[in-house]
Amino acid sequence: MSSAAGRRAVAKVLLSPRWRRSLVAAHPPGPGLDRALETHDGDTRRLAEVLEKAGVVAEVEGDGGGEKSWELVSKNGNGNGNKGDSPMRWF
Repeated sequence: MSSAAGRRAVAKVLLSPRWRRSLVAAHPPGPGLDRALETHDGDTRRLAEVLEKAGVVAEVEGDGGGEKSWELVSKNGNGNGNKGDSPMRWF
């Protein structure tokens, strides 16, 4: 995951809960905010699915508020994903 686009995708997924909260904080309630949140949630979900299949991120337990969050997953020398193995390998 060394490309700039790949790093942006990983960053969007990892920072998605904060990004979502910033959208809510920056915009008044209404249809515009609803569309922005739907777009953000859909984009994040699709990126996370691809990155999970590639073994780059894994979903982690949220705070109970219904928000999903993810963490980096590294790959060791034999290609198996192991959480905590080397978290910055992807950057």
